[in-house]
Amino acid sequence: MKHLIRTFWLMLTLFALGGCSGISVYQDYDPQVNLKAIKTLQWLPESMQVSPKAAVFAQQHPLLAQRIEQATARSLNAQGLRLQSDNANAYITYHIEVKTVLRPDPLTPTFGFGAFSRHSGIMWQTPPQYYEEEEGRLIIDILDINGRVLWRGSSPALITEQATPQQTTDYIQAVVSKILAQFPPAPPSSQPKESQ
Repeated sequence: MKHLIRTFWLMLTLFALGGCSGISVYQDYDPQVNLKAIKTLQWLPESMQVSPKAAVFAQQHPLLAQRIEQATARSLNAQGLRLQSDNANAYITYHIEVKTVLRPDPLTPTFGFGAFSRHSGIMWQTPPQYYEEEEGRLIIDILDINGRVLWRGSSPALITEQATPQQTTDYIQAVVSKILAQFPPAPPSSQPKESQ
């Protein structure tokens, strides 16, 4: 039965990823650590979290936080890893970074007249208009029992409500799954030999 459930979630995740294939993900990790030895994880206690804390995000956005936590548990389970309440090999936590940036509006008014034969003209252009846009980043960290970051996966996907609750759930699942699909990282390919 467990295998059937795991297969179902893996298929659901792959389906969601197919619809969100444009999601970019990145990772960084300590190459000196055997990350494949990590089989069980537990949520990092609030006392060990750094700003921006997952616990604070959960207070401000409880439904989004719940979806992130559920998506994390499903993704780990689909990869044969287990999220448990204590005595795990490592900790896991997440951060949501959001900042507001100013972007130039590509459509700025321009007026002008050309010169041809005996006719001449003038040109007038308004300065570029700017608009505010939110940029976000979901970061998932895996840490050792002392709180040292061993692996970090991230995506510049802005975690916000979608048109419906189900779309929000599917979107968050797709982002989290794609981030965690990088863990554990594949061994680096052998370096090509230098030509003589």
